[in-house]
Amino acid sequence: MPFIHFFDGFRTSHEINKIVPLADDTILDLMPQVEIDAHRARALNPEHPVIRGTSAILTLISSLAKPPTHGTTRSMTMLNRR
Repeated sequence: MPFIHFFDGFRTSHEINKIVPLADDTILDLMPQVEIDAHRARALNPEHPVIRGTSAILTLISSLAKPPTHGTTRSMTMLNRR
């Protein structure tokens, strides 16, 4: 069961003296306009309505309703001890 644990304390999240802002040209080079336009074309839009995610496979629903496996419960037990 993969999991990530990290701590971002108050000081870490409020440090601004070591941040070097990127230049606008660098940001524009990292974001190709063609890909941004393609992403926006796929986005939900009231001008082009679509229905997404309303159908579900019965086997998927039944597998989600099953109790967790031994490995999952063991991992959670180990995490709760700390």
